[in-house]
Amino acid sequence: MEKENEFEKWKKDNPQLKPFIEYYSSPNFFTRLELNRFILKRKGTHVRIINRILEHQIQLEQEIEGVKNDISSLTDKDLNFRIVLCYEDNKTNLIVRKIGFLNQIIASNESSILSSKYSLYSDRIRFAKAICSALSRDVFPSTLIVKVTDEFFETPSNDEYKKLFNEQISLKVLFHSYQKYLSLIPYPKWLKDFPSFFYDMIIEAERRMDTEISYCQPMESEVTLSRCLFVETSSFRSHIDRTVNNLVHESLDMISPAIIALCYEIIPKSLVLTSSLQSISLLLLYRAIFNRVYEKHDKLFFYGDTNTLIKLEKLSMMPANLFLLPLALISKNNPESTIHEVFERDKCFYVASVFLYMAMFNPNPIDMLYYIHKTLVGINKGALINRLGSKTASADDVHQLLCFDDMFSLLFGTLLGSDLPDVSYISWFIDNFAPKQCLSPPFEYAQANIEALVVHCKNLNLDKFKK
Repeated sequence: MEKENEFEKWKKDNPQLKPFIEYYSSPNFFTRLELNRFILKRKGTHVRIINRILEHQIQLEQEIEGVKNDISSLTDKDLNFRIVLCYEDNKTNLIVRKIGFLNQIIASNESSILSSKYSLYSDRIRFAKAICSALSRDVFPSTLIVKVTDEFFETPSNDEYKKLFNEQISLKVLFHSYQKYLSLIPYPKWLKDFPSFFYDMIIEAERRMDTEISYCQPMESEVTLSRCLFVETSSFRSHIDRTVNNLVHESLDMISPAIIALCYEIIPKSLVLTSSLQSISLLLLYRAIFNRVYEKHDKLFFYGDTNTLIKLEKLSMMPANLFLLPLALISKNNPESTIHEVFERDKCFYVASVFLYMAMFNPNPIDMLYYIHKTLVGINKGALINRLGSKTASADDVHQLLCFDDMFSLLFGTLLGSDLPDVSYISWFIDNFAPKQCLSPPFEYAQANIEALVVHCKNLNLDKFKK
């Protein structure tokens, strides 16, 4: 009775072992010989089960050590997988992002699988010890032979583990298909041969160059140059960022010379460049590095002058006849029209005002100066058209430039006829950050005009002006 109670208590304490254990009862009637055979069979069966379980337990313990090592290895490497978006087209970079995302999911799943595996193996070892202990203490009734099913000796598993395992197989198939696709895509040229890549960019820019102003508009390939300089694995990035970070503590007028110095450092020494090609290389690198400064330290570029903006808004609503304007260069208007209406209605001056407004949305001073230059060119064109009327322009007319006074008056009118960009900010930005030692004469002229315009606007006394 006591053994039966102990047996029932053992079954109650170990319900999870029920699927793995079967019991065989002795016949109801024994001869002494049959009884001895049953006892010997029971003892031999239990000894064999103990030995088999102990062998299985050793295997499980070895497996669980491997799982521990796998978890440690996974924590150190796979969970910290980093992607590098270095390719030229967004489709390929999207594939790289997918590979990185899949790797994170696979690593996370692998962690869950290993944790589940560790738990399953630990439980199976605990079960093995419980069965061996019960058999060694012989808690089972003497009329029963215990048999452990073959399922107990199979690799431990459950529904959750199977689901994770099957999902992991699917993810790895997708991961390897993306890797195979990526292996067929050639690496960007700059990864293997930066001098050759940069020289090709210079030649491309030379073909687009406006030699009169020593400028070319930003090219699509400059995105690649920025990627080359600032991708995580770039050999240039740390040096550029360290220099840029140090610039924060310098006065604003030190930023441009420091960027120019950086540009000279980056230009490959193996390239033999003419002065014009070197100017192009400086332009390309200056834009890329200055954009990086703008990205990393945008607070450097905060500037506000609301008083001037308010004053300009009031001035734009005043009648045009209050202003000293070169009337021969302006299309005819109602004398009572505001100066804003006069210049807004003139198609050429309106286009020029759009260029002036666009200047405000450029993150570097060189491109900003280009749009101011375009504004001045548009004003010059508009004045020529208005002066000639229906006459055909001669070659001399086309190349004739306005005098400074007329240009300045028309620039002031164009500003008041626009959507009123923050010219104070534009002037401040150019004055502090433009590489003045590298500007072409047209850009110097553009800077002089915008600075004079801002000084004029700030010095205007609105009350005296009305009188």
